[in-house]
Amino acid sequence: MKITEESEVYSFGVVMLEVLTGKHPIDPTVLEGLYIVDWIRERKEPADVLDMGLLARTEGETKEMLQMLGVAMLGVCPSPNDRPTKKDVAAVVVEIREESSKAAAAACP
Repeated sequence: MKITEESEVYSFGVVMLEVLTGKHPIDPTVLEGLYIVDWIRERKEPADVLDMGLLARTEGETKEMLQMLGVAMLGVCPSPNDRPTKKDVAAVVVEIREESSKAAAAACP
């Protein structure tokens, strides 16, 4: 199989999903036996998929994780043509981090 930019973005998306959910791509704890991407798509609330250990974070950090979840899900779009480029993913990740840093700085007196 040839490695393409689209496949690299997909792989990045799967790795991000693993980090955020604490699950493997094919995980025995997913009762439906679904692949992690399909399991997340079936959830009604995005926060329901985050690893329980991550939910104890601040509201700002949780918001940042949910934004990253969105980026990861864009990366695993079924159609390779609908996936963002690596450059776009990197730009969004930087933007999320900068936005979070600005919000944290504004919250401090």
